[in-house]
Amino acid sequence: MRGGQFFGPSGYQEMRGRDVREARIGAEAGDPGTGHRLWAEAEQLTGVSYL
Repeated sequence: MRGGQFFGPSGYQEMRGRDVREARIGAEAGDPGTGHRLWAEAEQLTGVSYL
């Protein structure tokens, strides 16, 4: 295994099925800038900071 892998159902639109496979992840999911913005927004919306 390598970091950044996601796994899920292998059926219809990766939402159903018993078999599991590595999920197809869009490029934006691995973008550090997007991750930082998402984290900052989550902290603001919840009022919880982990830094």
